[in-house]
Amino acid sequence: MRDITNVKKSDYVCNECEYIGRGRPQGSMTMEIFLWVCFIVPGIFYSLWRISQPRNVCPECGHKNMIPIKTPKGKKMAQEILGVKHISGI
Repeated sequence: MRDITNVKKSDYVCNECEYIGRGRPQGSMTMEIFLWVCFIVPGIFYSLWRISQPRNVCPECGHKNMIPIKTPKGKKMAQEILGVKHISGI
């Protein structure tokens, strides 16, 4: 059974591996550093693109489009994964 005390409104649910937590931004940190070191202007655009994207890539399985837990579908999935009828605070 997973711990429900750490579930926050800003968390996401992965519908592939059932991970619950913060997602990671799209793109690669390695690519971002490379672009900054070698090509400053593309590095700026790449960084802005990564910042503007929602953090919805699963850090466990890499699945894109995680579901925000504050949505009805995300809340229902989290309740099923955690095995509870109600998650307080969401």
